[in-house]
Formats: sequence, C-alpha cells, structure tokens
Amino acid sequence: MSSTGNRKNSEKKERSERAPERSGGKRKISKRSTPARGETRKPHPDRQGKALKKSVIRFVQKNRVWLLCAAAAFLAAWLVSAFFVQLVLIRDASMEPAYHNGQIVAVSKLRREYQRGDVIVFDAPQLGCRLVKRIAHVPGDHLSPEEAAMYGRGTLAGYTLPEGAYLVLGDNADESVDSRDERVGVVRSEKIVGVLLR
Repeated sequence: MSSTGNRKNSEKKERSERAPERSGGKRKISKRSTPARGETRKPHPDRQGKALKKSVIRFVQKNRVWLLCAAAAFLAAWLVSAFFVQLVLIRDASMEPAYHNGQIVAVSKLRREYQRGDVIVFDAPQLGCRLVKRIAHVPGDHLSPEEAAMYGRGTLAGYTLPEGAYLVLGDNADESVDSRDERVGVVRSEKIVGVLLR
C-alpha cells in the first residue's frame, strides 16, 4: 500500500477518535438544555422588560390620536373645575327645600362679589369640610341686638360687618350648621369657593 493511502487511513482514524460519543446513533443531550417535564422556563427579567416596553410603545403608536384627545379632555376639565365651574355634592338637608341631600350642583368661581341671598360654597376649617349656605348678612350690614343674639354673639350688637365678612344661614334652620355655630361664625371672602348656579 502506498504512503498516501496510509496517511488517509490514519487521518480517518484520528477523526473517528475525536468525534463525540454517540449512543444508538444519537448525540447525548445535556440535562440543562431542556426543562423537566411539567416545568416551564421563566424568561429573563431583562427580556420581560424589553418586551413590555415594546408592547407599550406599539400601543401608544397605535392609539396616539385617542390618547391625545383623552389628555386634552382631562386638561380642559381640570382647567374648568379649577378656575370656572366646579360640581359639588350636597351631603345634608340643611338647604331644603331649595336643594336636597345627594343633589349635585354647579358652582361658579368667576364671581368675587356676593350679595345677600346668594347660595355659596365655602371652606369651614374647624369642621374639616365645605358647606353650602345662603348669605344672610353682607359687609356693611348693621346687626341689631336680636340678630347678634341669634348668632350667639352678644358683642355683635351695634356691630357693622367689616369688608370681606359674611354671615350665612341654612334654609332649613333646624338641620343647619351655619354662622350661628361658633365653629363656622363669620365667613371670610377668602374661604368662599363660589356661588351656586341657578
């Protein structure tokens, strides 16, 4: 046999020795490459985050017109509520029969001058809430002894309400916490939220 044939035979033998062991003609598979039966492999956290980010981007791109409309509507509603008109829920029967418990009313924030008879919403810090009452006395009103006694302030007899001070009453006097209660007293203009729209 020639030397060339010997070389080929030796190379084939070396390759066969270096080849991985096979069992039944199939290569052995590491146990780590496949999960056990009944188990699922959890995706990597980084991959989860990237997939979520991509899905959010796709959603925004697909619905950007509706999202812009919703944002504009929310901003407009906030501006109207903050500076023009706000909805308020009446929570008691103190303004019966004009306004009822559970009724939703619209409050205008544009007016800054109030008249006797106006129904206003104002903050009552000592009660920790907002109240809806009717203005009974405005700045400049001179209180009689009887009126001063009604408000529980004998010292108000002969007293003129100063600028920015209001006395309020509920239409349903027996069910109302108003200026007759020392926790409410005189309502200052800076505490007034607005006037109910008729």
